[in-house]
Amino acid sequence: MCAKSKDASAHYHHRLYALDLVTGTPKLGSPVEIAAANFVPLSHMQRPALLLDSGTLYVAFGSHGDANVYQGWVIAYDASSLAQRFAWSATDSTGNNQGGIWGAGNGPAVDASGNVYVETGNGTFDANVGGINYGDSVVKLSPSGSVAGYFTPSNQDVLKANDIDLGSSGVIVLPDSLGSSAHPQLALAAGKPGLFYLLDRGALGGFHTSGDQVVQEVAVAPNTTQIIGGIFGQPALWGGNLYVAAIDNPLQQYTIANAAISTAPQSQSAHSFAARGATPSVSANGATNGVVWALDISAYPTGPAVLYAYDATNLGQQLYASPSSGGGAAGTAVKFTVPTVANGRVYVGGQASVTVFGDLPEPNGTLGLAMEPRCYLRCADASGAARLESRLARAPRRGCAAGSNDGSRETVRKPPGPAGSRAPWIAGRLPRERRAKPSPRRGDAAPTRTA
Repeated sequence: MCAKSKDASAHYHHRLYALDLVTGTPKLGSPVEIAAANFVPLSHMQRPALLLDSGTLYVAFGSHGDANVYQGWVIAYDASSLAQRFAWSATDSTGNNQGGIWGAGNGPAVDASGNVYVETGNGTFDANVGGINYGDSVVKLSPSGSVAGYFTPSNQDVLKANDIDLGSSGVIVLPDSLGSSAHPQLALAAGKPGLFYLLDRGALGGFHTSGDQVVQEVAVAPNTTQIIGGIFGQPALWGGNLYVAAIDNPLQQYTIANAAISTAPQSQSAHSFAARGATPSVSANGATNGVVWALDISAYPTGPAVLYAYDATNLGQQLYASPSSGGGAAGTAVKFTVPTVANGRVYVGGQASVTVFGDLPEPNGTLGLAMEPRCYLRCADASGAARLESRLARAPRRGCAAGSNDGSRETVRKPPGPAGSRAPWIAGRLPRERRAKPSPRRGDAAPTRTA
């Protein structure tokens, strides 16, 4: 994990920690000071998720709301020794050339050859004339940190002038099964411009004033004027489907096959996601029973997140929405939070809380369909240290058996309801070992710029 701090002498630091999963004890000689020539800790914020690949840990940086002198950075470390392998800046680090890597919490992407892909925000651009500035670009870095290719939209000057960061989203490295003979290896980029940019990973497209030379562009929510517009967060991929929720738009399903994306959504939700849109997650049993999960965080910063679930084959079929108030509501919303699906549960991060939605068996072995989240993890001490405690929410009891003192899960029986209801199930006490001090997880949403 990467942590930013201020010492007693008012100096700022970014430090990289390797922590024991059980005890939280630092390992591998950590913490290690994150440093590079012209890298100013005060000006930079570690916004994107961390990337771990083939023994290398990649840490990317943007800034605090475009304040001060900053650039976008990718700094790589050996995951065994925490020795720095390289430091790359997206723009000239000797000046305020910007090009921050925001990503709304999305981390750098990596392909099978170890090449790393990032998106940058508005900033200086001159790579097309031999310069080293890659504002509003998709950049491909080799495992050694050198630029191996890039794509910059032809209207980069407009994007920069209007603060329409391409880098508000992140790159997805697509499986080769979705490619074609002409374009066998693909990547997908998106951002505030509100477009899908389908890219050939072997030839990303460079920069051309006459028009973008990419595999395809699809207008999802076109935007060249609104700072808070287009796509924040990242689409999700399941099978041959892309799921995206642009700002003030419904969750939409596009199909992709043979290096082509459908030009119109194949289905969409009735609900629109305001604020920063949403980064959806998909749970499924292989290629069947897909459920798309998305969070509405429009009540941020004072109200709860609302968890939505949809049939992945038809987003018009809403399966569930958590309450927006009361005992069944999730914790207070945080920007760019991603619903995390694991072990039959959905975890929703909030302000100093994690709400756990999950399946509990009935005594007869069938699945309960109780709708209240019953387990919260909350930061307990006022000093802000990372101590967590588990407690049950005091929602109305529906035939609940008392939880045992050994940390076993609480049983929630199926409440009365319509026959054949597909409503997701919620809750349960976490096993005792899951109430230990938390550890960083690849893919966690990181706070990002106020815009």
